[in-house]
Amino acid sequence: MFFKFKSSRREFALGDDNEIYIDNKKIDCDSLYKIKGNISISIIGSNNKIYIEDLSKIKNSYIFISGNNNKAIIKSTSSSIRGLQICMYRKQNNREVSIGKNNFINGDCVITCIGENKKVIIGSNCKVGPKTQIITTDFHNVYDIKTNELINKEKDIFIADDVWIAQDVQINKGSYIPNGCIIGARAFVNKKFDEQNCLIAGIPAKITKKGVYWQ
Repeated sequence: MFFKFKSSRREFALGDDNEIYIDNKKIDCDSLYKIKGNISISIIGSNNKIYIEDLSKIKNSYIFISGNNNKAIIKSTSSSIRGLQICMYRKQNNREVSIGKNNFINGDCVITCIGENKKVIIGSNCKVGPKTQIITTDFHNVYDIKTNELINKEKDIFIADDVWIAQDVQINKGSYIPNGCIIGARAFVNKKFDEQNCLIAGIPAKITKKGVYWQ
């Protein structure tokens, strides 16, 4: 499911004790309109926290949170972050999306974090190509017909440091991408990899070459 950013989104924070820190300064939730053009923020819920270390490097981006005790962190970068969307909806709680230092995110990257207590963690010094989707859920529940047990639960996603993600990649729930890996264009990543400095590509993604690095 792809959510295209619309610059006309209205900023709001509905709820109690939400905290937003921009450039290491806490801002009044009633003043969110002042940051429009860099990033739009919408919150429905209480005790949510957003930390953005360097607003000047962020353009045309959007954060939406629905629920309580959720957290979104975007650390400073020497590059730029453009067209990023962080979506935490369904009125769920205790989720976290964290983006480390010096990441370059290039256009229409959507991070959808659904599921109580779920996390999407991206390390530092990564490059993320256009139209990348990072998703902790299948969006629809699937049950065992005999036991009624839910068999496709939401799962965390972890992307380590120095990872290059090419264009049109989808990274699904339960994925783990180690340091120094390269994800080929249009790959579908849906599992944990445990070897660093690999080229990972395909549908579903697999290791196609080991012992590589990128600049």
